[in-house]
Amino acid sequence: MPLVGESLYHSECVCDTVRVKVRVKVRVVQLYVCRCAVQLSTSNQERSLLSKDVEFYSRQTCQLETKLRYADDRVNELTGQLEKTKQAREALFSEYVASR
Repeated sequence: MPLVGESLYHSECVCDTVRVKVRVKVRVVQLYVCRCAVQLSTSNQERSLLSKDVEFYSRQTCQLETKLRYADDRVNELTGQLEKTKQAREALFSEYVASR
């Protein structure tokens, strides 16, 4: 039969063990929450950077489309000038041949 002091000591040990287990579980949860907070912060930074990338590439695309339209217009203009020059050369050659 246990003495009164022994059973009291045993219950204190059980309480201490439970407290330690609870503290450990609380610490594990705190670490998990901290890790999640870091991951959330990292994800937010990545999202912000990707958003800036989207804005940058949208501006770049718009600028390149403008340059492309200008280049297409210039190609059409130069093609027209080339055709007119070819026709003028043929006309001059025909006149030259006719004068001989």
